Amino acid sequence: MGAQMPVPPVIAAPMVAFSPDQWLGAPMSSPPMLDVGTPDRRTFWIGRSHLIARIGSIVTSDAEVLVSSDDTTLRMGGGVSGAIRAEADEVALFAEIEKVRLGPEPELGSVVVTAAPGLRARYLFHAITLNLSERSPARGARFPLNDAEVTGLIVRRGVARSLELLETFGCRSIAFPVLGTGAAQFPYETAIAEMVETLSSYLLHSHSSLTVEVVLRNRYRDISDQQLFQMFVDAMEAHIGVTVQAKGIDYEVTPWLFEVASEVRIGAGKVASEPRRRQSLVRLISELDARRHTLEREQLGLIVAKEPIDPARLDAVTSQLHALRDRRAKFEREFLGPPSRPGRGEVFLSSTYRDLHRQRSVAESVIGKAGMRLVDEPRRGTAPVIPRAMMLREIDRADAYVGILGWRYGTRDPATGLAYTELEYSHAVGQGKPTLIMLADGEASFSAADLDTDADGFARIRAFRDRVSEAHEVVRFGDDAQFQAGLRRGLAAFAL
Repeated sequence: MGAQMPVPPVIAAPMVAFSPDQWLGAPMSSPPMLDVGTPDRRTFWIGRSHLIARIGSIVTSDAEVLVSSDDTTLRMGGGVSGAIRAEADEVALFAEIEKVRLGPEPELGSVVVTAAPGLRARYLFHAITLNLSERSPARGARFPLNDAEVTGLIVRRGVARSLELLETFGCRSIAFPVLGTGAAQFPYETAIAEMVETLSSYLLHSHSSLTVEVVLRNRYRDISDQQLFQMFVDAMEAHIGVTVQAKGIDYEVTPWLFEVASEVRIGAGKVASEPRRRQSLVRLISELDARRHTLEREQLGLIVAKEPIDPARLDAVTSQLHALRDRRAKFEREFLGPPSRPGRGEVFLSSTYRDLHRQRSVAESVIGKAGMRLVDEPRRGTAPVIPRAMMLREIDRADAYVGILGWRYGTRDPATGLAYTELEYSHAVGQGKPTLIMLADGEASFSAADLDTDADGFARIRAFRDRVSEAHEVVRFGDDAQFQAGLRRGLAAFAL
């Protein structure tokens, strides 16, 4: 990235008064060129920025800023920080760190900035996730930091502060590890969920064009790098309020509030109120999250503050947070729909839509007359693409699975490359759900627009049809009468 610039060490906390413009002088550089599309790498467009998730080592990044997950003593003893230390000019790096140690002790969730001698990056951002200081031995005993609420706050605060400082220091690219999952032993699920939420929110509202990398590498626990990578991709798709869609070889993340119409027309003159209600829930959840972030910053400040502490205020803030989280959980449950009621005859209906909308409508009627209900009913017509992880949870709720296959492979999941219909089928079978396959035969009537004309799509739908035919006694249909009769027989065999 060019010659190293002299960087005065600074504790990057809100109270620090300094002007980077006094000593930076270099213009903002452009984001690095992207290499996307490999199985261990995903690039997401969010607003004007790129978010890249990849497997590998953070020290190979071309980002101007590397983020290290560190403790309050900045010893850089292992994990990601140890890997960065091993590649850096250690003498020069610790000369910078010794200057920091002369000042105030960094707090949990804060970020310390130093130069990056010997590295490609211009700066190191040390996100503080672990308290090893002898100056405040009571903190861990009185306020256990392995609590999911507090660890989540530390991750969010570290990510948000790093992004703010990125632009303050005139940079456009930054690489994160999964914060706190090394020596601090934060759960991967918690850290990834909080990083996804914070990164998505910041980038959607940023007016800058940034390149953000999340480098996924497991150094401690019994989970593969590929599983960790998939966990991040799943968290992106499950994040409430956004949709992930293919955009060439990349993927676009857009907020539901801007892509879902306030009213959706159904049939002749009928208006669905469901999308508007769900938009309101997304907005309420977003507002609660903003309030939660404010209270959590205050809570963490009280926890790590020097004595004397104000226990009454800490109790009040903690009580408000519990009430706010309960309210958010209530809205989220309403958004996701009611929990599963085993034995109530809930059916997940899977099909492509454009070619099979008539059969799907018939199936909905037959299922209802059989005394069953569609498990995915509350979500229909709400989002252009249902995030994969949320869709799989709905299959988990179902008592049975019904799949309708024609001659169209359909929309593909960005993460796996499989059609959503094949992904739904695979998950249902893997969960041991009673399965009914309705397969259109050569007598079924379809228009040319209903068929896959490209070679890859046609090959995939043929392979999918062969797969289900070998695994099940499928019900073949040509016309609507055959479809209804076969579906009724199949539903009766479920004995739900």
